Amino acid sequence: MTEGRPHTTSSAWRERLVALRNVPPVLGILWKSGRAVVTWGILLRIIVAALPAGIGIIAAWILNGVENAILHKGLPQYFWWAVGAEVVLNVVVGLLSRGTKGADVVWLRQRLAALDGQAEPSPRGAPLYDEPLAARVLAFQRAQKLAADGIVGAETMAKLSAVIDPAAPSLARARSGS
Repeated sequence: MTEGRPHTTSSAWRERLVALRNVPPVLGILWKSGRAVVTWGILLRIIVAALPAGIGIIAAWILNGVENAILHKGLPQYFWWAVGAEVVLNVVVGLLSRGTKGADVVWLRQRLAALDGQAEPSPRGAPLYDEPLAARVLAFQRAQKLAADGIVGAETMAKLSAVIDPAAPSLARARSGS
């Protein structure tokens, strides 16, 4: 997108599709640098993506069991195992998808605080990606018309940096020649 030109939905999708040509070379570099890390990363992402479906299936079993109990048919034998599995899966999802710690989270808090005009949080404070921070990330993503998933990926970080420092280098400006 060039500056001064209105940003339309079709141009945004066109830019995203054009950017996909960079995926194979980047994946090749990642694969060559650490096959085990890439393999485990992909497996964990697949597992995290599949867990909500498992939770939904187990929830349906639990609801069917409750319906049977209401209709005086008794609880199925699997009922308490399903309740336990539901709890375990929810804990696993929580552990794998939230609770990231570290300097990246501190950086994110500092940038969002600067964006909100707040005093910067202590560099040593709040290194945990918690629910309030996730909510703030979602709000930022919605405001910037990004995919609002609460995940701070490359696009969210680039947009955050660009909003805070418009003079910062940008790949979009580099491609358009501005």
